[in-house]
Amino acid sequence: MKKIIFLVVLTAFAVTAFSQRLRLNGYGGYMFDDGFESNYNPNTFLVGKINGGDQWGAGIEYMLRPNYCFELQYLHQTTGVPYSYQLGASNPTKTENPTLTIDCFMVGSDGHLENSSGKVEGYAGLFLGSAHLHSTNTSTTGSYAADKFSLSARLGCNIWLLEKVGLKLQAQFLSIVRGNGNDRYTGTTANNYGLDSYSGIYQFGLGGGLTIKLGK
Repeated sequence: MKKIIFLVVLTAFAVTAFSQRLRLNGYGGYMFDDGFESNYNPNTFLVGKINGGDQWGAGIEYMLRPNYCFELQYLHQTTGVPYSYQLGASNPTKTENPTLTIDCFMVGSDGHLENSSGKVEGYAGLFLGSAHLHSTNTSTTGSYAADKFSLSARLGCNIWLLEKVGLKLQAQFLSIVRGNGNDRYTGTTANNYGLDSYSGIYQFGLGGGLTIKLGK
């Protein structure tokens, strides 16, 4: 439902904006691993990582000025979260590997700077929004879903292959803020024993995509 609402907003924005300043962006890339750890004592701990994986998405970008834009963006990633935990000296260490789906709905802006030929356009910007997390754990039949604040920063460039079609190359940092106790993306019952975490998700990625100018 959230995806449908966001796509409706994207469509409405595209229709009402001035088409000659509008761009459609497609994204693809790879997000690297992010580790996490909670240690209460040598026999009560949780340690693991969010596996790196492919990320894809799309955005509608409106150029407010030649050097400044506003963009609505959607990003998706499905990955694994392998981890180990122990719940006291009397219990054995266990390992699990639930699946985590991350859907980010964000809005932000970039500053743009073209080179003298106009063939290369550098950009850097900041995005804010909401990340929907959904985790399923087949070994425990547990599941988890929540919405979290997300923050993304990027640095990249558009290389214009044609007048209206460009290749995007970029680096991205994505942070999903957490920290409200017993609120895990692992989908495990370990949180019932006090293995809560106040950490966040921090991922660095490299990727690219295509950008298309609309209008005349």
